Amino acid sequence: MVTRFTSAKDMAACIEYCESYISSRPSAQQSIEYFEKKLNLEPNSSTDVCREFWDSFLDIIVRSYHRKELDEIKRDYPWGCWLLGLETPMEETPTLWEGVVSRHDQGAYQIHTYDSRLIQAHDIDDNLGDNFDEDGKIVWELLTAEQQGRDVLVGAITVGEIDAVCQVPHLPNFAATNQGSMLLANWSLHTNKGLTQWQRRPDPSRIQHISNFMEVAENNLIINSIMLYIPEDAPGVILEKKGRITKIIIDPTQFLVPRGDKLTDVTIKEEDGIKTYIDHRPIWIVDGQHRTRGMALSERGARLDVPVIITHGGKDNSLGLEEVAKVFTEINTLAKPLDSFQQHYLSHKFSIVAGQKDKTYGAPAEGIDEKDRQNRLTNIRLYQLASMLTTNKNGPFVNGVQLVDGTASAKMTILKFNEFAKQMRPLFMNGVYSDPELSMEEIHNDFSDYLSAWATTANFHKWKYLPNRLRWKPNYGNNSELEGSQAVVWIIFKTFPFIRNVVKTRGLIPSEEVYTDILAPIRGIDWYSKQLAKRFEKQQRDAPEYMSTWIKQAILFGEIRTKEEVSSINSEDVHHGTALYAKPSAPVISSNRGAISTSITLIWQHGNIYEQPDECHILFNSTGERYLLEDVVWDFSVPDGLSAEPSIARYTINIDNYADEDWEITVSTRCIKATHDLVITPDMLGELVD
Repeated sequence: MVTRFTSAKDMAACIEYCESYISSRPSAQQSIEYFEKKLNLEPNSSTDVCREFWDSFLDIIVRSYHRKELDEIKRDYPWGCWLLGLETPMEETPTLWEGVVSRHDQGAYQIHTYDSRLIQAHDIDDNLGDNFDEDGKIVWELLTAEQQGRDVLVGAITVGEIDAVCQVPHLPNFAATNQGSMLLANWSLHTNKGLTQWQRRPDPSRIQHISNFMEVAENNLIINSIMLYIPEDAPGVILEKKGRITKIIIDPTQFLVPRGDKLTDVTIKEEDGIKTYIDHRPIWIVDGQHRTRGMALSERGARLDVPVIITHGGKDNSLGLEEVAKVFTEINTLAKPLDSFQQHYLSHKFSIVAGQKDKTYGAPAEGIDEKDRQNRLTNIRLYQLASMLTTNKNGPFVNGVQLVDGTASAKMTILKFNEFAKQMRPLFMNGVYSDPELSMEEIHNDFSDYLSAWATTANFHKWKYLPNRLRWKPNYGNNSELEGSQAVVWIIFKTFPFIRNVVKTRGLIPSEEVYTDILAPIRGIDWYSKQLAKRFEKQQRDAPEYMSTWIKQAILFGEIRTKEEVSSINSEDVHHGTALYAKPSAPVISSNRGAISTSITLIWQHGNIYEQPDECHILFNSTGERYLLEDVVWDFSVPDGLSAEPSIARYTINIDNYADEDWEITVSTRCIKATHDLVITPDMLGELVD
């Protein structure tokens, strides 16, 4: 399935799915980007428009979790996942005989319903169903090998044919019954039970991923062999062995069962509200169920030949049920899916094309459109830059990007590659590194200059506390507050576009010296300070995000502060670049009284308040009544470097003109972890608050 809608109905189902998810999960909040992308959708929207909408939805999901990364979310929510729970015929899905495919059991079953005449749905030249004999039976010819007295049949078969005649002996849906643990325990204690239900249940999301993969590019291949098993007395299946060749003859009329005036391969029984699915297809998929089902949903994938390895039950040279289950267990115990790090490595190494925009590494010149070409070039350059920074032993970010899995690797690096790529991608897509004429050496040198400037700035002073320890020396353990992953993201990486804008605004040419001069106003921060550690404690993202804004304000103000000025805890000393550890500073208060209401404005021109106050309420002292004030307006723009001046924070409170003026307004302000309740009374309006 390409990243497009098949119809207006399909688009409506997609949007309904997204809205249902957002409304059902309290921590999921609609973003402006999601809302805008949704408004732009049409049933015939382009691949890029659909993909950007879906990415905005995935971003909502990521933000609703604390410990899940985007790659994990993408696996769980592939394009088309809204169809998994729909038990209606699927659009544009190929079948071996004329009929339809519908999903059931939350997508675990893909049930075929055929015309009872079993009319072949495709021409012989179409490579889907080209193994029929004149009686309408499927005939496979395979080479026979022998291993330890067992027949191993080897050959190539069209995916659509495998899908049409093969079931998966998977475990039942234990989630639908409260007896699941007991049933499985019983099977475990009796060796002759559960022999026909031992495979892991299908993962519908994984099946959808594979289907998407087959449709996204004509040269995407899946050539892993699929392992099949023919049980003894499999209905409609005959084996004819002649020398080294074995013919497998499959008669669909012997296993397909009536369903009204149609034929089907799976029947459903329901008892006490619990559905049981009975798959009548005679051959088992031992390994490769997701590949088979996913490719079979694709018009292209269903027509591809794949290598197969087939064993059989019975008397001569056969495998028993226990042996087949053992083979499956060994395959899936010894094998391990590729982790995200290895996926990126191999994709980059071998120029692999993928449906996900952040994992497609094919040759840029061969992209399907300009956006695809840009994504490919960006991914290639991101991985190259990460590799260059990490391997530069004399550089400022040696071993800084985690490119391989493992706890030891994580301890010695600062950022995982996925996070590095996420932060740097905008620079390559439409930022300072988007020019394809820039060489990787130029890009690496520029970003290394920037990181080196940070190292020089952080290590500029000698400190009384831990005097022999550098404040920026990545990957040597005992990291400072600057070297934590979230600090690097918010304070260094997310600040880089701002710094480049400052360079441009001031008419400078980027260099390590220029970057160092721009960062000079924040030399006085001790990144090992105990005060800073207290501020950062349990504030994994909030504190670094606040610090990023504090740093931008200080840089724009441009005055180089002393260590003592920076480390002050006195709120009266608060100014841009000073009193980092002070409580929230006091605003200038002004008011405008009208006929029926009063507007009170708080202004922090040189303050340390960058976020809207947590709460604003009014208390009437005479009655003790307390109300939350909701008619408030917050105005503060995080500096982007395009303006030469720091931003100013304003907070406007609109209240009625009360007859009872014995009231007080409390505004709860915050800077990093420190909080302060600012109290405003009628007699203070227009005065400077201490």
